[in-house]
Amino acid sequence: MIRVFILLLISQSVWASDLGIIGQSFPVEERSFLSLIEERLAKFNDKDSLEAIQHQWLERVSAHTRRPKPSLVRRAAKTRTHYYRPEFTASRNIFDAQGQVIVRSGTRINALEKLPYYKPQWLFINEEDMAQVRFAKRYLRNTPNAKLIFTGGDIKRGEERFDRTVYFDQEGKIATKLSIDSLPAFVHRENNVLLITEVAIKESGDEV
Repeated sequence: MIRVFILLLISQSVWASDLGIIGQSFPVEERSFLSLIEERLAKFNDKDSLEAIQHQWLERVSAHTRRPKPSLVRRAAKTRTHYYRPEFTASRNIFDAQGQVIVRSGTRINALEKLPYYKPQWLFINEEDMAQVRFAKRYLRNTPNAKLIFTGGDIKRGEERFDRTVYFDQEGKIATKLSIDSLPAFVHRENNVLLITEVAIKESGDEV
């Protein structure tokens, strides 16, 4: 209580004191945010300017859609394989619609065990590397149902080259999750794990 009273006295004495002016002072000149907006819009108040801005914006969006940000995945120097086990540990109890516990906290769950008929087949390539494009065309002839995933390149051009829908691993998030360090790489299921194979290839697209 005494400390609170002392603090109150100090604060009152501070606010009641007139310390005068120390050093040079300047007037406060803060611009209105509304006036700043009006000034910017005034530069583009004619129809032609607004249409040009809209056209440039649409071009940038279209370019990014066709060619998203690539991930830095190099071409494989040697063939290697490794596994990815899609597991997680439940941090709390999971209940069904009736309120019954179906997964207890601390239980380790393998997603593929819950999906016995799921058979993923993915091929990762950089569409800008013609050796990888050649390899992919051969691979897809033997595995026509595989999903083609780009880590770099032009989506529209890729769809025309392969005559199929392609997918893009933006910023390499999937490749990073699967510990894919080099390309081309294909992924398929082996029991309840994913087998990832990074393939060393020649310029012809043939395996080394």
